[in-house]
Amino acid sequence: MGNEAGPSSGFDARGRSKAARLAEAALAFIRADRQLASTSPNLLQIVLSARALAQDALAVPGASRGFLNSAITPSYLEEVIREAEGALSFSLSAFDEVSIDWHKATVELLKKEDAGKGDFLQKLLVTLVMGVKGTEDDVAARIVRDVLAKHLRQCGAGEKDADIWLAYAMTKATSSE
Repeated sequence: MGNEAGPSSGFDARGRSKAARLAEAALAFIRADRQLASTSPNLLQIVLSARALAQDALAVPGASRGFLNSAITPSYLEEVIREAEGALSFSLSAFDEVSIDWHKATVELLKKEDAGKGDFLQKLLVTLVMGVKGTEDDVAARIVRDVLAKHLRQCGAGEKDADIWLAYAMTKATSSE
């Protein structure tokens, strides 16, 4: 009886928690207006969190940390993952070509934790990094890694760009010890 859905279980008949339904609504907003994927860092963060939890549940049924129950179908999980990845790709498409100065400025914004300045991607990265700070939330950390990795691949970051990010990572690693 542990897989029952309904108000007392916290899941709806399809196996979604309230948070999963909210994330699904965020995906629906982005589906209806693609521009939201590149103008609302918080909305994209919700979608990317849902993607990470759906990936976990797809890899190991029931591993979604209360986000979804085991009744959820693999096709639903694949759809959430696909739509979230599409939203991320769309949001990053405007940043396919950035200069080394962009990378330097982004690291400075991250150091200052200033989510109010910069372009959309800079604001997104600051928002995501601030979500990791002081927590042991591996989902938030995976999202930062995924967004940054995808961006660096898409923009063709070179060795000098990588050095900037490596130096930032090293300062974060030593400051968290």
